[in-house]
Amino acid sequence: EIYYVFMKRINQISTLLSAVFSSSSFIYVRRHRLDQQVGARFFRRSANSNICSIDHFELFKMDPSNTSEDCDTENPQKEELNIDVTERKEVSVNEWRGGLSSVRVSPKSSEERHGPNIHTHYVFLVHGWLGNSKEFAYLETSINQAMETHTRTDKSATARLVTHCTTENNGRTTDGIAGGGTRLAVEIRKFILDDLRENDNFPAKDNEYNVGISFVGNSLGGLYSRYALSKIPTEIHLLLQEEGQSTKHPVFLHKELFITTVTPHLGVASHTFFGVPRALEHVIGRALMKTGKDLFRIDKGDLIHQMCTNYESYLKPLAKFRKRIAYINAFQTDFQVPTSTAAFLDQHSTSSHSVPRQDDSHPFIVAVANTVTNREVLLMEETEDHNMSLKLDAMGWEKVFVDVRQYIPGFTLPFIKKSSREKWNEFIQSRVEQTGKDVINVESRELYNLMKGSEKKQFPIGHQVMIANSKNEAYESFTKTGRPVMDHLGKQIVETLFH
Repeated sequence: EIYYVFMKRINQISTLLSAVFSSSSFIYVRRHRLDQQVGARFFRRSANSNICSIDHFELFKMDPSNTSEDCDTENPQKEELNIDVTERKEVSVNEWRGGLSSVRVSPKSSEERHGPNIHTHYVFLVHGWLGNSKEFAYLETSINQAMETHTRTDKSATARLVTHCTTENNGRTTDGIAGGGTRLAVEIRKFILDDLRENDNFPAKDNEYNVGISFVGNSLGGLYSRYALSKIPTEIHLLLQEEGQSTKHPVFLHKELFITTVTPHLGVASHTFFGVPRALEHVIGRALMKTGKDLFRIDKGDLIHQMCTNYESYLKPLAKFRKRIAYINAFQTDFQVPTSTAAFLDQHSTSSHSVPRQDDSHPFIVAVANTVTNREVLLMEETEDHNMSLKLDAMGWEKVFVDVRQYIPGFTLPFIKKSSREKWNEFIQSRVEQTGKDVINVESRELYNLMKGSEKKQFPIGHQVMIANSKNEAYESFTKTGRPVMDHLGKQIVETLFH
């Protein structure tokens, strides 16, 4: 088999070698065929072979002198190769040996980005601590309205969008992140399979289904969602009765959007609205039962820490999403989840965020800060606490800082000369003038300091107002002022999924 593949490709290799700089060593990974499964199996081959076969790829090593480290004839071990099968990548041989630490990715076509055969996009809305399935009712309405607008303007749209406010954790949010996350994973799998059975107007193509899954997790629901990713496979199976026989169809789950709203990604230990001693945090955490212990990072296992540093179990599944977005309350408006943990900011971190100048089209948005993927940081073995923020930033996020002070009661302190928004705008303007660019780099520690102050004193109820929390009539009444934020998010979800 190896000899046959080698002879078949030798002419192509010769052509490619002549086109590559003689001093350069490259591995070129060419997509053999678009397979919906995430990842691939790499089978090591002969030490002298210039071609190593992968299930869905062909690997060309452009350095013929490369020997023993890449292939092993006598012991052909199978190893996982973490490559998105929809991407074309080039990496140096040294980078390959180091674990694909640096990757140059060529732009993907629209069809490749969205999956050519996705016929249903599922958006799961996950409530938080002491919440219920009505919590995201207004956001669900906003998403559906945005989808109606999209289908009216784009007559060629064929894929459908299905929203689902999750229910399995209603009244069951005190038994820890793992308990809620596991129930969520089971509910998602069941919901998708039940929906596919009920909607047979989207038959399997080539005996398989391709669906997109997205999450919007509020507060604790964001942590539930992150944990659930470790339990959700990339492929599930749908059993159907066809012509008197049971037929099993593979259902491939394409990771699309992962969104959190005011989620305590770093936990709440040392991230409380008022600073409290660690001993008091232990008391509060135990009073809030297992979930409180998780959030205040009291248990020995420290699940929050694991979810922020363990790449294989928790960060790798999150990395498979096309886009990650975090909505954060700025300027001391959120009692439950302060800015630092919702945006995973560290007061000592120099992690860079690219921040464009913000227009006035959405007055409640202070800034949109973007981080880029850094695989070297993700694969670091160091697990100190400061690496929690660093590794989450290295996932590549869009952080949307929201100012809801105009939507909640409060008053302005008379002796404050400059507002927090003015200080932020002046900071941005000075950087623009220094660099001559409209997109500037801002460090994590700078965001930490600029987003935490406020010249106003208001009731810190931004946690409920930002999402227009509708878990009951009382909440719906006093949080309706936050609906513009959810209208913006609903539109953003639809536009990102379908454009």
